[in-house]
Amino acid sequence: MSEIKLDIAQVEQKLILLNETIANLHIDIQEPPTGQSIMDFSEKINEINQNMKQIFQTYQQLAEQHVKSTKLVVESLEEAEKMSAQNFNI
Repeated sequence: MSEIKLDIAQVEQKLILLNETIANLHIDIQEPPTGQSIMDFSEKINEINQNMKQIFQTYQQLAEQHVKSTKLVVESLEEAEKMSAQNFNI
């Protein structure tokens, strides 16, 4: 059976990079011009903008949760590895 090696430092480094990338995500949506002739168009654009903002916020939240979950799994694997090593040393 081959051994699975977990490079915790590399995983943590990638998670830090992912967190930085998530934090730096932003979306620039300009307000549309207003006027009677383009009122319907403006309303549709505003609706699309709101939907995009909600999608973007949900994506950020899910990505942050993914990072947290991954950190917990890495910590759990590290603890299991330590316990296994201790059991072999008994």
